[in-house]
Amino acid sequence: MHQVERTSGLFLEGWKLIPFLPDNLKKQIIMTILGGEEILRKIKIMDYNVLEIRPELRKLDFIKIFFKANFKKW
Repeated sequence: MHQVERTSGLFLEGWKLIPFLPDNLKKQIIMTILGGEEILRKIKIMDYNVLEIRPELRKLDFIKIFFKANFKKW
């Protein structure tokens, strides 16, 4: 549980760097952060039981990440 909260905090810090990135990297880093946040969300839903069940991103998750990264104002 501690590592998920710690990682979540690191992602929050990462969001602050987005405005300083060159345009060609912004979308890639945004999608990476969104994907990581989605994995953390799934770990919480699984009650942090990552030893028995591995969290996975599904097609719908990738579609949501793509649309968030490309159509939301950053």
